Amino acid sequence: MSNYFLAFIIGFLFLATAHAQIPFAAEEDHLRGVHLGLTAGVNFTDIKNPFDAPDPEIDHEYNPEPGLGLLGGYQFDDVFSVHTGVLYTPMGRLAKETFRIQGEPVPIEKTVDLTYIQIPLLLRLNPTKSLTGFYGQAGLVYSLLQSAEVVRNGEVQDTDGLFRDQEVGALAEIGPSLALNEQLYLTLGVRAYFGITDLNHEDLNTTGLLVGKSQNLALGVHLALNYMLSRRP
Repeated sequence: MSNYFLAFIIGFLFLATAHAQIPFAAEEDHLRGVHLGLTAGVNFTDIKNPFDAPDPEIDHEYNPEPGLGLLGGYQFDDVFSVHTGVLYTPMGRLAKETFRIQGEPVPIEKTVDLTYIQIPLLLRLNPTKSLTGFYGQAGLVYSLLQSAEVVRNGEVQDTDGLFRDQEVGALAEIGPSLALNEQLYLTLGVRAYFGITDLNHEDLNTTGLLVGKSQNLALGVHLALNYMLSRRP
């Protein structure tokens, strides 16, 4: 998993070095510099192919979860920038279904709550070359699991050995930006996140119980207040 993260860091360092060689034009690159921000939003989360043992696989639905974070980035020119940050991101799912066992209906309600600290590495494109316009960004996200809770019909389950401590995923986001003044601007992004690596712990005994590897999914909307800290003269 660390190989994904290392490769992406090397790629961004190469990109930064390449752009550093481009001469600065006085009439262009007016967005060039360090950008900082605060973000908040909501994610609708789910888990693909969840591990539901000892129950059968339960139908599940997207579960709304809040998201908060600190952002930082460097704008190379008026179009390209690289962004990272520290994000507080709950994930998980809500599942409800009624099974018939020996002719009797048996309702099952199960929630999975996973809380992550995420570090994204994203390449952003700003085709309008302005703080007011549209942007798109995409890249990888490295996640560290902070807590895990599984509740089945109101009873908290033992989660020891169920989930991996780390995850690598892919994120893509698109949306409008709006300048409030020469250095302060808002972005409103529609975001999609997909876990690349398996949620299930590598030592988990899943013989005959696992549909496939479990992966986090999230669709969200996030508002960010950004400040352009430095400008080129």
